[in-house]
Amino acid sequence: MHEPVTLAILGAGNRGADVYAAWALAHPEEARVVAVADPDPARRQAVARAHGLAPERQFASWQELLAQPRLADAIVIATPDREHVEP
Repeated sequence: MHEPVTLAILGAGNRGADVYAAWALAHPEEARVVAVADPDPARRQAVARAHGLAPERQFASWQELLAQPRLADAIVIATPDREHVEP
């Protein structure tokens, strides 16, 4: 048995919240969301509530999240397509 991969979600829109974060909820033995970044407070908080994330694991931007010490095993870049390269 292995530990689930921990994920930080950059972008809590359709792909981030409804695809990747939802997949993690459906497969807790495989992945666990441990941080989220999104400029929209409602989207960010919805993912945080669904995954039980503390306020210190919620960020208004991907830059704020990446300024932290390592929080996760992997990062899901689910920002809008035009914003994928920089993060």
